[in-house]
Amino acid sequence: MNRLAYIGHLLRFAFARNPLLHLSLVMSLVSVVVELAAMSVLFPLSALAIGKQLETGVSLASGGWVVLVLTWLGTTTTIRTVGLIFLTIFILRIVTMLGS
Repeated sequence: MNRLAYIGHLLRFAFARNPLLHLSLVMSLVSVVVELAAMSVLFPLSALAIGKQLETGVSLASGGWVVLVLTWLGTTTTIRTVGLIFLTIFILRIVTMLGS
């Protein structure tokens, strides 16, 4: 039996014996996506921290998805709002990491 077949058998056995592994895998993937979202908020946050004004346009190049969401909600893009969004997403990331 080659190594890849052995790993496949081992994974099938593990998932068959412990159904919570499916949930753990999903929670880990959600945690990674949430962390990427939190890290993407750091770019507009750092731009605001150095005093740069972010454009409120309809393109992702104008400051990322967080600026688009804040513009869509009708909220001003300040360092406080972007900082709170970053903290909220990062806390959600820690919760999902602990949940997995």
